[in-house]
Amino acid sequence: MMSRLAICRTFAMACVVLLAFCHLSPALFADNKLPLLTQAQQIRQLTPEEAAKNYPVKVQAVVTFYRQDICRELTIQDGTGGIYVTNTSPKGYRLKAGDLVELTGISGPGSYAPVIILSNLTVLGHEGLPPAREMPIERLFTGAEDCQWLQVRGTVRSTTKLRTDGAFMLQFDLATSGGVISVRVPNYDATFAERLVDSEIMVKGACMTFFNNRRQMTGIRLAVPDFDQITILKPAPADAFAVSARTINSLHQFAPEAAFGHRVKVHGTVLHQESGQSLFIRDETQGLWVKTKQAMPLNIGDQVEVLGFPATGGYSPTLEDAIYKKTSSGVAPAPIPLTPDIARNGAHDADLVQLEGQLLEWIQTPTEHVLIVQNQDWTYRAHLAKTNNATFTPPPQFSQIQLTGICQIQVGGQRWPQAFHLLLRNPADVLLLRSAPWWNRTRVMVALGTTSVLCFAGLIWIITLKRQVRLQTAVIQQKVEREAVLEERTRIAREFHDTIEQQLGAILLQLQAARSRLETSPEFSKRALNLIESMLRHTQSETRHSVWDLRARALEDGHLGTALSATASYVRNGSSVNVDVSVTGEPRPLPGLVESHLLRISQEATANAVKHARAHSIKIELAYRNDDVRLIVADDGQGFQPESAPSGQSGHFGLLGMRERAEKIGGQLHISSAPGRGARIEITVTA
Repeated sequence: MMSRLAICRTFAMACVVLLAFCHLSPALFADNKLPLLTQAQQIRQLTPEEAAKNYPVKVQAVVTFYRQDICRELTIQDGTGGIYVTNTSPKGYRLKAGDLVELTGISGPGSYAPVIILSNLTVLGHEGLPPAREMPIERLFTGAEDCQWLQVRGTVRSTTKLRTDGAFMLQFDLATSGGVISVRVPNYDATFAERLVDSEIMVKGACMTFFNNRRQMTGIRLAVPDFDQITILKPAPADAFAVSARTINSLHQFAPEAAFGHRVKVHGTVLHQESGQSLFIRDETQGLWVKTKQAMPLNIGDQVEVLGFPATGGYSPTLEDAIYKKTSSGVAPAPIPLTPDIARNGAHDADLVQLEGQLLEWIQTPTEHVLIVQNQDWTYRAHLAKTNNATFTPPPQFSQIQLTGICQIQVGGQRWPQAFHLLLRNPADVLLLRSAPWWNRTRVMVALGTTSVLCFAGLIWIITLKRQVRLQTAVIQQKVEREAVLEERTRIAREFHDTIEQQLGAILLQLQAARSRLETSPEFSKRALNLIESMLRHTQSETRHSVWDLRARALEDGHLGTALSATASYVRNGSSVNVDVSVTGEPRPLPGLVESHLLRISQEATANAVKHARAHSIKIELAYRNDDVRLIVADDGQGFQPESAPSGQSGHFGLLGMRERAEKIGGQLHISSAPGRGARIEITVTA
């Protein structure tokens, strides 16, 4: 049996082993079901999802690129391919290109292609760099050669001293037949850099890829470990400016023995300089846009020699990555006067020209002033950069101006000239010729707008006035109608006072006389009673006629049909005549004057049928139709001859009164009658 001390020792040893296991490499924590990867190509073939599973990795390979600074970029290559290594450890390694190393770690998806996440690295010795495959530039731009050790042939276009992560590097652009790529070397040698420009070289390096956050390639560069990997195949001329000069118009013209990718020399007169960006010159043939990073100041009119790489511009050739030197001073060149239709044909692209036009608009951006100018049917833009705190006050809008600047052609789909714009050099290139006329487009538009507003306001005022006139007319009409009603009531009251009241007074006197002589003279009393009876009949007739004339009260109780029914009721109560009233259509309010005259015509026709025609039956028909109203009064009385009918009796309207009323309301009156065949009175009024 083990002693207690032995048991404690065994437990302590187990704890030590467990603690040691917890501090082992991250690769030991990978899923033990995942296989160990020992070749770069095995890792490169993983999908991002597979690589994220952290396969254990143990690889022997040669270092192809390593930066000792804080960036610590590391690429390695074995017999199957190259791969990028991510070093998350705070400690660095003293490595150089060609070292043979053994590293352990796990796989990772990387930001573009799968990578190795480093846990431990051991230098096994120095084996030297592997053979580099020469690769066309087109293949590099596919992204498939990421981190591979390659060699590329081309011509150096320009060199730059670059500072990254606290260290200086040499960066240069290498032009190949398939395009231009950037090359970086983690050291800088000014003398070597000067000899590189315009030389043909073979350079070896690791292909590094630029990418976005969607794992998509955006560019490439070649990471070269040292200058030993650069071989100059054809050195640049010892004196770059010693080569023969060419005319500007000969650039990119047909030449059977033309060399690709080398600098050419031109000379000309300075037209405009944008320091550190571009230079515009002119020789005896045409103008030229020179793109250069050189910042040596020049004056307009200086004579210069320019060395640069020909490139295809928007319309005319340009020189890129150029250098220049001043040969002499000169007089500022005169601009070429043009019209817009000549300027756009392309013959004066990149040349100094002069145009006129009317200033339509002035626009400011954070970096420039933009003038919109019109000349006849052509509209073009002129750009003036905001530099050196130069103040610029544009001419008044719509003024006539003269512009001097560099003509730049804009091309269409077939690269034929479509339009142009001017690049102004300074505020003095804008000259005011004539001030804007007082009647310019803005003022015309303001005047038209003001006139339109006034016309609209006048129209609204007229509409409002017409509405007020209609309302006021209606008020006046109602007032006239009320006054007419009051006049009628006054007339009726006067008739009651002058006729009925007096007749009643006379009847009262006859009654008193008959009563006083009833016993003494019966015959006198009998004659008095007969007279009283006659007077009462006359008074009854006068009363009925006066009641019928009370139009306002009958119409106030309803529409015209209601008033006609009331008329019929008066007739029925006072005689044995049968009066029938019928109304068709949808009753609607009619103008007061129309209703009043139609009611009066109906009353008169009914009264004539009762008094004169001794009718037994009277039919009154009122028809409301879409555009008019029709009233018919027909009886079965004795009838008459309309042509020979009397104009009326005293106190009654008669046929003449009916015609007058019909004319007042614009109605069409038709009277048809014959002896023994009754009468028919018909009136139609538009309402």
